[in-house]
Amino acid sequence: EYALQFRGRFPDPGPWKLGSTKPINTKSYVGVDNAPKQYVSRQRRRPYAFNVMVVGESGLGKTTFINTLFHSVLKEQKCRPLESTKTVEINAKSYDLTESGVHLRLSVIDTPGFGDRMNRYEDLNPIIEYIDTQNQIYLQQEQNRNPRPYFKDSRVHLLLYFISPTGERIKDLDIFSLSKLSGKVNIIPVIAKSDTLTADEKIVFKNAIMKRLEKEDIKIYPYNYCDDRASISHLETHIPFAVVGCNTLVEVNGKRIRGRAHRWGIIDVENEQHSDFIHLRELIMSVTKSRNLNDLVISTNDIHYNSFRTTYLQQNDTKIKSVEAFEGDSGRHQNSTEEERLKNTYASMLKNKEEELKKRNDDLLKNAEESIKSTIKEKESIEEEIKKLDEQLKILE
Repeated sequence: EYALQFRGRFPDPGPWKLGSTKPINTKSYVGVDNAPKQYVSRQRRRPYAFNVMVVGESGLGKTTFINTLFHSVLKEQKCRPLESTKTVEINAKSYDLTESGVHLRLSVIDTPGFGDRMNRYEDLNPIIEYIDTQNQIYLQQEQNRNPRPYFKDSRVHLLLYFISPTGERIKDLDIFSLSKLSGKVNIIPVIAKSDTLTADEKIVFKNAIMKRLEKEDIKIYPYNYCDDRASISHLETHIPFAVVGCNTLVEVNGKRIRGRAHRWGIIDVENEQHSDFIHLRELIMSVTKSRNLNDLVISTNDIHYNSFRTTYLQQNDTKIKSVEAFEGDSGRHQNSTEEERLKNTYASMLKNKEEELKKRNDDLLKNAEESIKSTIKEKESIEEEIKKLDEQLKILE
């Protein structure tokens, strides 16, 4: 195509190459420098999607921690009835957070019932199924013949895995779950209710967890997804993060802080000597470092989603069709219906033609068999007559 357009006047750069560019400075103001501002302005008008899943046994303060992380009452704590603990539920709720004109559409996916049954290892199946389903929905949007300007992203960008503060070793259920999930989503391990551990117990427990994760080759964020290790060197010593969640405000030295009052003292959630909360928040939310919400979304797309996409397409070996009911576009539905009708018509015509050809072939074979049988019968008759003539000749002799 390139050769036909330019008739050999320029060398063919190939399908994946572009010709060399020549830098040119504009002689007068054009407005090129407004392009980044326009992009930022457009992105600010569009809600920024971020989806976080919390996984862990009941009673570890997952809901409280999410409220503490985003300084909002996002989820109300509810006691689950006894009969509802038979299976793991997947509860996804979305919230619109606005700060300095930036809109964040936050989706929190809770997993009540995880680890509450006798056979805990089956509790992981609904979680994996949910993650794969959201990836598949995104893939169907990519394969849509009439794509929208932007996709609705419901993929899980971050999974906060809450570990019970045993103080000795990580449970086998946690290792099993982390090993299954690490290849599907960005995981940050969190030691819940760390105020139940002493400072020495925290250090011992963290070292035990990291040794076990390295032994089982379990990938966690940001260890295994960071190109610039220097940017997170000050955070690596705090992984896994020992956190304390609290929605109440207490007064200390005339200043109101988010914390919890005990008989032996007050725990300040944002005091790094009491909790790793500020370091975890920096890892997720900071805009001054290279690790932030956007990095989690990018690593989800470039690593986990692409891995799912490759595997899915290889297994199915077919082109993924768009989901007609995804947005209910009537025109798209009519096009799909017309396409389906044409396919059915073509299939019917092809089937009729195949049946006609098969019938012709059968008739030809039948006629050929009858012709062969007739020829054989005629040959036998002639041989019989020749035999009779030979006998008559013998008699005459």
